Amino acid sequence: MFESFEDVPLITVLFSALTALYMFMFQNVLYYEILPEPSFKNLIMAYFMWFIMAFSLKMFIIDTDEFDIIDVLTRGPLLGFVIYLAINITLYSVMPDVWTASLMSADILWGMALFSIVTFIIYTFKEFGWMS
Repeated sequence: MFESFEDVPLITVLFSALTALYMFMFQNVLYYEILPEPSFKNLIMAYFMWFIMAFSLKMFIIDTDEFDIIDVLTRGPLLGFVIYLAINITLYSVMPDVWTASLMSADILWGMALFSIVTFIIYTFKEFGWMS
């Protein structure tokens, strides 16, 4: 089922670049009260999480025998929903005064969109032969 790690770094970069763009656009709207000061440790932990997300996407969706546009439209957003739901339920349970239900909802929607976009990009790369 899982072929190799060769595409995981590229997928990790896609997750990080799109998240950086999202945070740039929405940090002052949604996250202004809770974002910590940037640090090397925070960046390393973020990249570790993006790597886990990339590995999950590759293992459970991209490396399946029938990776197609249906996966882009269904399984990509579903995996984003499951991962971001788990993250947000945890944050909401340990920081209920800070991590509000509306913030949780917005973040889960972002996770679904992020996984949809990355899955579509990888699908496009594979369709054009830019990726194995």
